[in-house]
Amino acid sequence: NFVACGDKKITSWDIRSTRPLFENTNSKKILTCIRVLSNGTRVMSSSYDCHLKVYKSDTFEVTYQ
Repeated sequence: NFVACGDKKITSWDIRSTRPLFENTNSKKILTCIRVLSNGTRVMSSSYDCHLKVYKSDTFEVTYQ
């Protein structure tokens, strides 16, 4: 999978099918950074709303805010 961000949205893409698996628009302001953590099981994001969020990479459920 490939994870990318743009504006207020994080998208996880299936590289083989080129289709999005999950999209998350949980940020109130523009995202500044994303990073894959814990051997790919978590995704962390930061944004201009001064929040750091950690998501499960398979469901994009927020685990830390």
